[in-house]
Amino acid sequence: DAEEYAECEAVVKDYPPFREAMKKRGIEDMDLVMVDP
Repeated sequence: DAEEYAECEAVVKDYPPFREAMKKRGIEDMDLVMVDP
């Protein structure tokens, strides 16, 4: 359901290796990132 998708997105965006990978690609604002489970 939508709540689970939102929770999944939050977990991924808060995962340090994911954030570091995005930073290496020039993306630091996680509000601009969409995560599709």
